[in-house]
Amino acid sequence: MGIEEMPHPCPAWCRADHDEIHEQDLRHETFVRTVPAIVRGGGVAETGELHVSGFRAFDEDEAWVAVDGLHLTPESAQRLVHQIRTLLEELGERR
Repeated sequence: MGIEEMPHPCPAWCRADHDEIHEQDLRHETFVRTVPAIVRGGGVAETGELHVSGFRAFDEDEAWVAVDGLHLTPESAQRLVHQIRTLLEELGERR
């Protein structure tokens, strides 16, 4: 699908290559942001990465925030950020 065939214009934040997009994945996408992280799995802490991005399907009005496969509305992502900030304050880790 070329950009001239899209049902709506590309939003300013879209970085997807629509000339290479597949029919089953018709969406606008932001750049993926990689966040270095210390993660704990199976009781062992290790270095890792989180991947954060945004997207909107061509046939939808709602944009989504993606964090390693978890898809949230922007409003839900804001509530999550608020709760993480609150938790960090409680733990004494906010700087």
